[in-house]
Amino acid sequence: MENTVTRTQKPDFINSFKPTDIGPIPVDWDAVPVRATIAQVISGDWGGATRDGKKSVRCQVIRGTDFPTVAEGRLDDIPERYVRSSSVVKRQLCPEDILIEISGGSKYQPTGRILRVTDQILESASLPLLFTNFVKLFRLKQELADPSFFHLAWNYLYNLGRTRIYEKRTTGIRNFKYKEFLDNEKLLLPPLPEQRRIAQVLHTIQRAIAAQQQVIAAARQLKRSLMQRLFTYGPGPEPAPTKDTEIGPVPEDWEVAGLAKLAEIEMGQSPPGSSYNDERDGIALINGPAEFGDRFPAPVKWTTKPTRLCRGGDILFCVRGNTTGRMNIADREYCIGRGVAAIRALDAVSTTSYLFFLLERNARRIFDIAIAGGSTFPNITQGQLRSLPVTAPSRPQQQQLAMTLSVIEQKIDAEEQRKAALQALFQSMLQQLMSGQIRV
Repeated sequence: MENTVTRTQKPDFINSFKPTDIGPIPVDWDAVPVRATIAQVISGDWGGATRDGKKSVRCQVIRGTDFPTVAEGRLDDIPERYVRSSSVVKRQLCPEDILIEISGGSKYQPTGRILRVTDQILESASLPLLFTNFVKLFRLKQELADPSFFHLAWNYLYNLGRTRIYEKRTTGIRNFKYKEFLDNEKLLLPPLPEQRRIAQVLHTIQRAIAAQQQVIAAARQLKRSLMQRLFTYGPGPEPAPTKDTEIGPVPEDWEVAGLAKLAEIEMGQSPPGSSYNDERDGIALINGPAEFGDRFPAPVKWTTKPTRLCRGGDILFCVRGNTTGRMNIADREYCIGRGVAAIRALDAVSTTSYLFFLLERNARRIFDIAIAGGSTFPNITQGQLRSLPVTAPSRPQQQQLAMTLSVIEQKIDAEEQRKAALQALFQSMLQQLMSGQIRV
């Protein structure tokens, strides 16, 4: 039994590579143009039709922008159209069809996104599913490429930025020159059984990420419900009697006052542009949300001529644009530009942790004030922030409320870290499995 492979041994070819024009690949893999795996390409059709009996059919039509929600099985927001009956015959989706976005994208998101049509997607649809003329349908040669593996392999190339190489801008729209991509880009194809094993490993991690996202979503919903209860009935074990105020019902013994009663507000002022540098000369600069992290800032510029400064522990609060109301905590002293304000608790009457939850609770109202001036560019002034009516309970009640919310906030942070670890694992395994560094 000299040729028998034991459970602890691997065949010699598992660790053997052969040279190709795109680098060494496992000897039992093939490097083929992407087009070689495609049996048929079908163009989409947005063409609407009037309600004309047998000549038109009511359908849902998938756009490239719908790919993320469709992948999650959420089809309620997919637009409905009456389309020509002939279009339905040619373009109705089938299991394992592959849809590719060929027009759209943005400054930060290239075209070429992919959607694999699963049984679950089709079963969740109440109407026939079609696709627009900004999307192409690929039907694969399934004797060469497993659809689930192909979907992951395409995403691997997409994340490497390969589709961006084949973009062409026309009248402000990004178009994906997919024909050139199919001819010029190579796909690494393991034997079909290994393709399926690779897909199974990666989908297992993706399912774990999706489950983790559900845990986070449930925790965030619990936090919203808890905030509603605490700011309406107080932090005590029993609901406090309430009174009606200009901001809604609040506990009877709570005061409603302007934010200035609880906090000092320092508006940012941008230093001279000539003082900016990325050599860490001077003091770190926070100009706006581009330098915000999940909780603490991540500066990318420094200034040798600082203007307004925040202190460590201050709340950094966006005051301009569509991110008005977004917050971070200053972990040290920063120079703050005009896109942010520093909000600091007045120690005798308030706490920073309470202020953070208070501002989060009022985020929608703050944004409404920012856009109320009629400008298309939201902006909130120091005077508007100072006069913003908010709840001002006693300092011990603030501490109790903030402590209760901090427990669930810590839970959310821990779950977010688990999700980030799973996402990092997925990216690492994707790279190693798709290149043959790890075999399954």
